[in-house]
Amino acid sequence: MVEKEIKNRRIIIKNAENDKTITDTKVMRYDSAVNSVIIPAHSILDKKFYQVYAIIFAESCLYKFSGTIRGVMRENELEVLLGKCETMEGRQAVRYPIALEGSMEGVYIDGKKILFHKGIPIQAVDMSSSGILLKAEEVFFEIGEMYFLRVKTNMGTLKMQCEIVRIQNNGAGLEEYGCRIGEVMLFPNEEAAVKPKTEKPFSFYSGEKTFMPYEDACSKIAADAHISEGMDEEEIEKQTGYQRLHQNIGILFQDVNTELDLCREEIEALSQEIANKITELDLVDLLECINLPKPANEKMQRQALNIALLNGMQAKWLKLSRSEMDRFILEGLLQNIPRVAVGNMGLCANVTAISETYDTIISTRGSNGLKMPFDVLDMFYSGMAGRLDRKLVMSFIKNMRINYTAKQMLMSDGKLGIIRYIPFNDAGHPVVQQGMEIEQANEDWFCKKVFIEKPLGR
Repeated sequence: MVEKEIKNRRIIIKNAENDKTITDTKVMRYDSAVNSVIIPAHSILDKKFYQVYAIIFAESCLYKFSGTIRGVMRENELEVLLGKCETMEGRQAVRYPIALEGSMEGVYIDGKKILFHKGIPIQAVDMSSSGILLKAEEVFFEIGEMYFLRVKTNMGTLKMQCEIVRIQNNGAGLEEYGCRIGEVMLFPNEEAAVKPKTEKPFSFYSGEKTFMPYEDACSKIAADAHISEGMDEEEIEKQTGYQRLHQNIGILFQDVNTELDLCREEIEALSQEIANKITELDLVDLLECINLPKPANEKMQRQALNIALLNGMQAKWLKLSRSEMDRFILEGLLQNIPRVAVGNMGLCANVTAISETYDTIISTRGSNGLKMPFDVLDMFYSGMAGRLDRKLVMSFIKNMRINYTAKQMLMSDGKLGIIRYIPFNDAGHPVVQQGMEIEQANEDWFCKKVFIEKPLGR
């Protein structure tokens, strides 16, 4: 056995007297001179002398040793003296079936662990030396995301770092998530666990970090005390073309009673223009127009436009063809135009139901006190928004999260922040970076609106 094949590999250490797990952690170093391995001191709560046996998950096999732990801590490390060894079966074939409940308790962003207000429920299916297979509702997680996972066992609570590396849909609205795991710790009595005073940044990778699109904005926010002037509601509507579109729909509402056949052609042309907007513009700019309050005298045409836009966005997210997108947009427009018959069935009907529900909820903001649009996504996820197609609802939430992540927000403290992560089951409290600090929003510190900076020269 050499250090290269076991360094940073998983090691399970059990008490030889009662077979209880003492720790499930990783090998920091191997000292061939005295045949010992070094493990993190914080991985063992009760630091004393033990007679143990240890299983090391090496690159190509499992090693099982008898040994001892002296319990002497040195520079946050503990030494495990190894004795007799036996090589076990090839580790690549070893998967341990389990059926345990757990939750994602937090997310890692730039190496920092951000704990959630509300854990994301999962079920652990099986576990190997370097990975764990989880089951959860579909579209919960994305490949590359890194989480802090907690799994309950009859011996205590396992806590580990995990990265989503594989996703497989197994039907019935569920997905299996293959995860690569980092350090694993077992807490026989979770209440007795002592949190380290400092926590080192965590990453599965070494080398230079990848540049992300929000870093430039974060640096700017950190450096500038002054917030540049953002666009007001009317400017956003003008820049996106939303204002002209809803005015044209208002004209159609007036003309449809006299020239229905002519209006059909105009409606189809309008739906084409809406589809072009969805294809060309930043969808969040359009969503912000949808989220604006509706003046009483423009309510009907804005509602028609909003449903058409939301239908088109969903068609895009579902990867439908351009002709299908046009049809979904047209159906959304026709829902609110008098004297026009609508034959809305199947997928289009289910998509339109989501669009209508979203628009209805945001129209009642004065009485419900919702923070747009994130609290609406919470209502969709929890089922409070009514009986909607669950698969389409999850797709809607997923794509809203994708579009709002990395956007600048004006926070309730009057400062800017960048959305870094939106929990699927708690969208009302996104994780926001403000300067160099990254925290999850709460009832006192929340996103007020998207900050859209005025173009230069205006």
